This record gives sequence, C-alpha cells and structure tokens, in this order.
Amino acid sequence: MEPDGERGLVGPAPRQILTDSVYDAVKALIMDDVVTPGAKLNMDALARDLAVSQTPIREALARLESERLVVKEPLRGYTSAPLLSRSAFEDLYEFRLHLEPWAAGHAARLVDDGPGRSWPPSSQPARCGRRRVVATPTTSRWPATTRGSTTW
Repeated sequence: MEPDGERGLVGPAPRQILTDSVYDAVKALIMDDVVTPGAKLNMDALARDLAVSQTPIREALARLESERLVVKEPLRGYTSAPLLSRSAFEDLYEFRLHLEPWAAGHAARLVDDGPGRSWPPSSQPARCGRRRVVATPTTSRWPATTRGSTTW
C-alpha cells in the first residue's frame, strides 16, 4: 500500500497471472495431446496436478470453451473437443481455398512497389491448385463460384 492510503501495484495482478498460467498449462495439455480428444477433464485432478484451487481451473476451462478447445456439458462437466470429422476438415480446407487467394491478391494490391509498378504483373489468371483464380474485383465482395473455377 502507498503511504497515502491508495493502492499501488499490489492488487489482483497475481491472481491474473495465476489464471493465465493455469490457462496456458491446461491448453498445453490439450494441444500436446496429453488429454485425448473427447476425454473428460476432471477439475479435481487438474487442480491437484497444478497445485491450485478449482477457481483458476474453472476460469481456464471457460476461456478454452470460448476457443472451442473444450466442450461443457450441463451436469456432466468439461470434455476436450473432438477432432474434426473428415467432411468438416474438407469443408474448412475448401473455405481456405476460396479465402486465401483473395486475401493474398488484396494484400498485394495494397503494397506500394514504387512508381510504374502494378499488380498483377501479368494479365494471365493465377492458378490455385486445380482452380483458376482471376485476381480482379467484381461488384460483389465474395467470389462467384462456378464448377472448377473461382472468379473474384
């Protein structure tokens, strides 16, 4: 405490640091596959292993739930999130195939390469895997998709 009665740097900071370190430890257990996907997370065991009370464990699990790394089931507790199914993984990859070429083209247009230089360097459409990608904007913000090609 400060001499004049006001609080200085002493306060809730150690609790925040403890909460963050518990969050990092539990996240590392999940990401390093120590806790298998879909496995039940025992708060008592986690608290005992990390030598903390259940409060920072509960706060860490709530944060991990917001990041979809754990799933809370009412009256049952927390489980680690299951792995993506093959179809969900393929959908995610397909989404990235649509998004990333547009993002790269947009970023390239924002780069100032100096006077007399422009993007794209050629008028030929770029290829992304099996898809033909035309890096010119359309009236829509989202790509118009046709079978086998994506036009931006």
